[in-house]
Amino acid sequence: MTLSCGVGRISYKDAKFGVMSSQISQKVYCEESAIWKKTDINSTTNCTALLDEAAIWKQLKKCDDKISCKIDFQDTNKNTLLFKSTSDSSVSALFSKSGNCGDQAYFYAQVPCTIPTSHTTIRKIFGLLIGCVAVLIYLFTVVYFDYIKSVQ
Repeated sequence: MTLSCGVGRISYKDAKFGVMSSQISQKVYCEESAIWKKTDINSTTNCTALLDEAAIWKQLKKCDDKISCKIDFQDTNKNTLLFKSTSDSSVSALFSKSGNCGDQAYFYAQVPCTIPTSHTTIRKIFGLLIGCVAVLIYLFTVVYFDYIKSVQ
């Protein structure tokens, strides 16, 4: 998975992530609370509850203060690092290729981008410059039309 910021740098601290079960028909949600407002909790597997959050935070931390970052949720044996390891066979079945949290489930991550202070200062000055030019154009236009009116 590649994370990138069009403007600014990745700030992992306020990241939100989760896994939408393959049982969810419309995978249009990007926040855990939105999923459960529209989905029946009793008939849908909560894959996010089974995530190994420490492993995910560890991967996201590697991306802190970068413009772009590639993270990998597999170990050297191609085993996923997303879910907590368990010996429970019913939970393990959820992660199989055909399981509710398997290949058809969607992992989502929202990672905020922050603009460094040095860039915000430049933006403020540029905004001030644009505002001054707009006021100058307005005043010139008012004076020009007033002059034309008084000449006629």
